Amino acid sequence: MNQKDKFQKEKERFLITWLLKKLKIRDEDVSFSTWPDFIINYEGKKIGLEFTECHSLDIESNHKKGVAKTQDALHDLLNTYKEIILKRGEKSKLIFVTFEDCIYDVTRINKIEKTIIDEIDSYRAIIGTNEWKDFKYINDVNEYNLSSDLLEVDMSDAYWCEPPKPDNVLVCINKKNVKLPEYKMKNQGLDIQEYWLVVDFTQDRGTDIREFSMSNVETEYKRVYLTNYYDVVQIK
Repeated sequence: MNQKDKFQKEKERFLITWLLKKLKIRDEDVSFSTWPDFIINYEGKKIGLEFTECHSLDIESNHKKGVAKTQDALHDLLNTYKEIILKRGEKSKLIFVTFEDCIYDVTRINKIEKTIIDEIDSYRAIIGTNEWKDFKYINDVNEYNLSSDLLEVDMSDAYWCEPPKPDNVLVCINKKNVKLPEYKMKNQGLDIQEYWLVVDFTQDRGTDIREFSMSNVETEYKRVYLTNYYDVVQIK
C-alpha cells in the first residue's frame, strides 16, 4: 500500500469512528481490507464494510463541479493573497473571507484569481465605513488584529443546511451495488457473513443527515448507514 492509499484508509477509518462508537465496536475488532474497505467483528459475526463518500455537487453537475476541489483552489488563492499583503508589509492580522455560493459554479478558480483578490482588497477598504459595494464572489471579510507578528488569511464558510437528496444517495448506493458480487467472489472462504455500506457526507457542504430517511432501499448490503462526523443514520 503506497502512502496515498494509506492516508485514504486512515481518513476513512476516522470518518467511521462515530458509527463504530454507536455500535460499541472496539478498535481491535476493525481491520483494513481491500474488498471491501474494512473487516469488522460484530456480535460474533464477520462483517465486510464498504465506505464511500457522497459529493452532491459533483453528482448533480455530472462531475464538472466539486466542493472539495473548489475549496482546495480557494485555499491556494488565499495563500497567494497572503503572500501579496505580506510583501505590502501587513502583519499581526487574522483575516477570514466568506465567498458567495456562486463561487462553486466556477470550474477554473485560477481564471478569476485577480478578480477575487481585487474584491477582497475592495471589501477590506470599506470595512468600518458607511460605504457599500456589491461584490460578485465575496460575501464577507472579517479582520482581527493580533498582538503577535502572525498573518493568516483563511476561508470562512456559510451556508444553509439541507437534507441530502434521495437521488444522490441512490447514486452512491448503486455505484457500490455493482461491486458487491465481486467482493463476495474474492472473499470466498473468509467467512464474511454480512456486507454493510457507509455513505459519508462529511465533505458534502451544507448537508444535514439527521432527519433523513428512505424507504425500500434496494441493495444486497445488509445494512446501509449515512454518516456525517458524529451524526449516524441507518436507512436499511
